[in-house]
Amino acid sequence: MTFKSHKRTKKERQLIILSVINWLLERFNNWQFEIMTAVFFGILTQGVTSKSEVKTFLTIFMMGYICSKLSLDITKVYSEVIWRCVKAMIWYTAFMTGYAISSTQLSNQLGLAWLISVLVYIIIQYVYPKLFRYYLFKKILNKSYLGIRKEGDPLPPKDNFFNDAKCPNAVERMRLINQKTIQTDYQNVIELSFINSAKKTGLHYFTDVETNKTHREFYDHDAEFLLVFQVYPFGFATPNASYFHWSLIQLTLSEEEAFTYLSMEHPLKISVKKDD
Repeated sequence: MTFKSHKRTKKERQLIILSVINWLLERFNNWQFEIMTAVFFGILTQGVTSKSEVKTFLTIFMMGYICSKLSLDITKVYSEVIWRCVKAMIWYTAFMTGYAISSTQLSNQLGLAWLISVLVYIIIQYVYPKLFRYYLFKKILNKSYLGIRKEGDPLPPKDNFFNDAKCPNAVERMRLINQKTIQTDYQNVIELSFINSAKKTGLHYFTDVETNKTHREFYDHDAEFLLVFQVYPFGFATPNASYFHWSLIQLTLSEEEAFTYLSMEHPLKISVKKDD
């Protein structure tokens, strides 16, 4: 896709700022919860175990955490080990801080702070994403075209994502989908950058009306698509500009769910990639 470089509009700036805030909130939420939890557990272990036993347990735990999920790729292993060492040391420091607190009043205050931390975590983890999703579907993404619907909503129009996804030419396919999915005001800063698809094939039994015989056959009963939308704050005009981007949202769409009159328990699955 080719776009001309231009000055960011007010709507584009608002989206960029909001997506940055969303990214920062996710990381702040994880860190504040993990650190406060480590302090809280440090307080709980007071009087239960000795300091030497705590240090031994934490050392074993930290080594297991650092060594877990290591890739065979040397570069990835190196960066992963460094990052996990940093996180483990932060957790260790927070835990030992809670363990070393001797004031009952301060312990009670930190216990209350941990409860507040849990509440903040729940709000940002489960409530805020719904508001952010509502904003995206209300202002930026075309729900009808994507086939995102609830019980009682009309079926997707004839001009929909699932038809355009069958276009054999990749360039034309992505151009059409981006053009129809993203509102015009945001097409210079958001892009549907990746689509992964998978067909579901299964068995189908049916009875012939004339012979009353039951037949068995295979058929494609569903197609699922994983869509990854990314934000490009500096546009797509040059490779250097397009290198700086981040994931905005990921959608998992089902063609079967989009074209059935019966509502599904989970009509739409959405996830925001979260990095440690």
